[in-house]
Amino acid sequence: IRGVITELNDLLNQIQLDHSKRIENKVDEPFIINISKFNNITDKSTKELNELNLVKEFEKNYSSNQALWWYTRDSFIYRLLNKALRIQNIDLLFLFRFFICDIEKQLKLSQCSSSIHVYRGQLISIDELNQLKMSLGEYISINSFFSTSLNRQQAIKFLNEYIFSHNLQKVLFEIDVNPHIDHLKSFANITSKSFYTNEQEILFMFGSIFRLINIKQEKNGLWIIQMILSNHNDENIKQLFNNIKNEYSGINNETSLLSFGNILYQMGKYDLAEKYFHRLLNDLPKNHDDISKCYYSLGVLALIKDNYDLSLNWHNKSIKILKSNDPHLADSYNCIGCIYQKKEYFKNALEFYNKALNIWENTKEKNYYQIADCLNNMGCLYEKEQNYSKALEYHQKALLIRKKYLPKDHPDFGASYNNIGNIYFCLQEYDLALENYEYSLKIKIKSLPSYHSSLASTLENIGLVYEQKQSFKKALEYYEKAAVIFRETFSSTHSHVIEIEQTIKRILSILET
Repeated sequence: IRGVITELNDLLNQIQLDHSKRIENKVDEPFIINISKFNNITDKSTKELNELNLVKEFEKNYSSNQALWWYTRDSFIYRLLNKALRIQNIDLLFLFRFFICDIEKQLKLSQCSSSIHVYRGQLISIDELNQLKMSLGEYISINSFFSTSLNRQQAIKFLNEYIFSHNLQKVLFEIDVNPHIDHLKSFANITSKSFYTNEQEILFMFGSIFRLINIKQEKNGLWIIQMILSNHNDENIKQLFNNIKNEYSGINNETSLLSFGNILYQMGKYDLAEKYFHRLLNDLPKNHDDISKCYYSLGVLALIKDNYDLSLNWHNKSIKILKSNDPHLADSYNCIGCIYQKKEYFKNALEFYNKALNIWENTKEKNYYQIADCLNNMGCLYEKEQNYSKALEYHQKALLIRKKYLPKDHPDFGASYNNIGNIYFCLQEYDLALENYEYSLKIKIKSLPSYHSSLASTLENIGLVYEQKQSFKKALEYYEKAAVIFRETFSSTHSHVIEIEQTIKRILSILET
């Protein structure tokens, strides 16, 4: 539950905003058909027949002003939606977007108008509790709907109904809520709209942000976790949110399947992103402006998956559509430079990097984010050519631009420090390499999803340093962490997966001798 805020919350915001547009374009199968596919109802037991009856009832009677009633009812809706939020099933969440939107509308209409104190009883693991203890004063983002009660005793009673396990701890969240703070996520007393009208339930929209104030244990063993409701304006959070929205949403923050796919890409959900870009290509009219952007995005994904020829093909298709003075040409030129660099055609790569840089530096409104990205790529190229002084120069140029124009904890800082670490590693200055890798990892943990491939790359690099320092057990620890993420993100034939598995075998053989 700790606040990797960029992961699911931005995506789900996009799902909500996309709701009206997708209905207008009529690109979806009927919702109920898709839900039935996920349920895979085959054996018509009594329970399943009851569920099927509920599905039919939902299809026949659902209206937007009943969203909270359906959500609080013990039905497939509650179970499917919460499971989708818990495991981040993006396809299912996409199908649920109209229902999520309706819930938020109802919460906004019933928003609390005065300060309240609410409670939530819950079992959490010892590891989660320790993580929260180490996060006092920090912010946590809740990646699901968050149900609380105005009645402390009711929350404790609910907690006592749980089956206790020695690995789990009983906790009571005590939360102060001031509704007069700007830009809060929606929350409301839903008692009058709930299926269960005898509960004093306050429901918070997913993505709600809280600040941890204190954690203490009572004599009876119950842990009390005190929090206050917060918003996106606190410290650096708002700046980071706004930057992500500017990077991945369309003109005037317009949301579409294109921005939806871009956020999936940012999350490291490459297969899903590719799926939605292909879907977009099928839906768009032939002369739509987003087609070239879609080709570009598919080219980026093909590059990540080591399919260089396919990537080049997508980028060439994008370039063919664009006008000769279109600044978006630079995006594809930059990526084509990456393709040639991967293929070790360094002269061609540098040519395309310079073409991209020339466009970005001469546009009326300079895109410093892209300029830094291109300088970063050039630094990586010079590293490949073993020109380490020039590589370091370009990485430091990129870092300076990012420090000036990007918010603190932006994931691109993680990339910069990782790449600077690479240079020091090549120069055999392992302590400096480790220092930069660890700083990179710290930023990436804050700003990226827990299974993002970029995290795995830095974990692998830290393992390489420990291997050079002859600390093989420590190296193996980091390699195995990296391997878990690479296997989750890529196919078994991807170079990252193959290389990390070979590395782990090598270290295991060293430890066995």
